Amino acid sequence: YQRRVHGGGFGGLWMWYWLSLNTFCATISSLNALFGPFGNLIGTLLFVTQIVAIASWELQLLPNFFRLAYGLPMYWAMKGARTIITDSFDKVALSAGVLLGWLFFGYLITFVLAIFQNKHHDALHKSPGSASTSAVTKSGQTMAASFVAAG
Repeated sequence: YQRRVHGGGFGGLWMWYWLSLNTFCATISSLNALFGPFGNLIGTLLFVTQIVAIASWELQLLPNFFRLAYGLPMYWAMKGARTIITDSFDKVALSAGVLLGWLFFGYLITFVLAIFQNKHHDALHKSPGSASTSAVTKSGQTMAASFVAAG
């Protein structure tokens, strides 16, 4: 570019993309925490839906299914980036609020589910007589004994 980006400048646009990237990370992280291995598939399908709905055509021209993008973060990330680049700033605060909401709830869901899963995992493996812990302990003792013997 020979001229600087309007309004927020390069730093404002950089920080906007940083917020957008963190929002996508939080969204994918929460999908993985909620759905396990299928979280990646669901995240990929949502990502493709968002790209088709935002980058290729106007939402009003697409089938009604793609209007789902109005509630997804990429629509608001693109809308905010366009307002920063074109210096219109008409609804950049709304876009930032939606992205911050997705960011907060995405990491909150991930954090809560991680705590729940860790406590659930600890409760399952707490009793010393269970088969899984005794097998792990025996293999660990065998490995430790081989390291001591080799050292």
